[in-house]
Amino acid sequence: MFRRFDLFSMFVLIVMFAIPAGTITAPLSEYDTGWHLRTGQWIVENRAIPEADTFSTVGQDRLWVAYSWLYDVGVYGAFQTLGLVGILLCRTALALFIVMALYFLVRRREPSVVVQAGIVAAASVALWPLLVSDRPGLVSMIFVIWTLEAILALREGRAHGKIWLLPLVYALWANVHIQWVHGLFIMGLAWLAPLIDAAVARRSLTVAERRDWLKLTALIAACSLATLCNPYHIHLYDVVLTYAQQKEMYQRFEELKSIAFRQPADWFVLGLTCAACFALGRRQKLDTFDMLLLLAGCYFSFHARHDTWFVVLAACVILSRRAGSVSDRSAPACLPHWSCILLLAASVLTARFFLHGISDDRLQTEQAHEFPVAAAEFLENSGLPGPIFNSIDWGGYLIWRLPHYQVGIDGRAQLHGEQRTRRCMDVCEGRPGWSDDPELRGAGVVLLQKNAPLAELLRRDPRWRQVHTSDIAVVFALSGRN
Repeated sequence: MFRRFDLFSMFVLIVMFAIPAGTITAPLSEYDTGWHLRTGQWIVENRAIPEADTFSTVGQDRLWVAYSWLYDVGVYGAFQTLGLVGILLCRTALALFIVMALYFLVRRREPSVVVQAGIVAAASVALWPLLVSDRPGLVSMIFVIWTLEAILALREGRAHGKIWLLPLVYALWANVHIQWVHGLFIMGLAWLAPLIDAAVARRSLTVAERRDWLKLTALIAACSLATLCNPYHIHLYDVVLTYAQQKEMYQRFEELKSIAFRQPADWFVLGLTCAACFALGRRQKLDTFDMLLLLAGCYFSFHARHDTWFVVLAACVILSRRAGSVSDRSAPACLPHWSCILLLAASVLTARFFLHGISDDRLQTEQAHEFPVAAAEFLENSGLPGPIFNSIDWGGYLIWRLPHYQVGIDGRAQLHGEQRTRRCMDVCEGRPGWSDDPELRGAGVVLLQKNAPLAELLRRDPRWRQVHTSDIAVVFALSGRN
């Protein structure tokens, strides 16, 4: 029999975990899922890691670093086992792991179960647009939380042997997603903080501070070397440099634009940021690492919405350390407590799954509202020659759905580059010079959104004829071809 406090705590936590569990009802609308699936299939069938791209018209003459290859294999395995439902369940499981990892991070530093749940629930709402995206960035969020826990344990004097497992995490991370660089950046902030403190106070590091600083230095070095444990080795850092140099992408893609404050999640991000600033201001002694973490989070998160997780995690760290001190204040939960939570969480997931009638057929029907399902089926049976000139949004889906065609472009910005992406988007928007674009002139078919400016221009162009139309897409073929 649980005490009243235990039952109340359990209820609060179940409500908190119900938020990420709700991601199971969100549709599969991620544009990049298709090329992730095709990459995973290619790796499984060829038992090798790709070095050149065979899916599009650009990648065969240049190195393609498939930095999320391990994620691609996992997603493909889930699809092969359960179809689209497998992808949906993977996404929901990752969302639950993120919130659970964040809860443990907060719980170790905040004694009140209500405050714990309040912080994590607010963070879950703020992260909602990211939790419903089927991307390897979900795995990165888990590993960033792991990195923060190791850093905070070291700074709070609770470091033990388990922190030296972190290089193994980075070795795995380097094969799943490119945002391991954010983890190293956060560790760099923790490395820099005591040096700033000592410089401001005009003193040297104490013996204890120097010992912890040297431990962190060794940990950063080990994690950095661990990122080389991938099939591309040092070339993985070329991808980091490529993304760091891209600027125009942040003006063209919605996920890379600044927060627009058009949805509730955006306001929760702002609210958590303001709450963290207020909590820092109330401290008698300012923690340099917390301040650097929040400043960096504000820069990355308000610069691009797909990095909003950074400031959200920073706010959770600061709000759970209200006094800026070590917290061994909360006792570990007993086994029956967590057994009931896991059982009820599973019940919530099962209820949502069956009450919403989630099935592979339903998910495929929903896909037809986001992707050119009918147009792809037409091309599959038409015999029209490729390659396909397409908009960037649908490139990933077409790579998966039409393996015998090469697409013009897809969401792999590192492969296609800024110049090619800009040119493709300008052509799709019908900007001056569109008719002279070499890739459009070299295409066998064109597949576009039905109301795209280029689609209206092609309807008037005698070189092209409309061969198929659906509710959302239109297909053009060169005149004179059957």
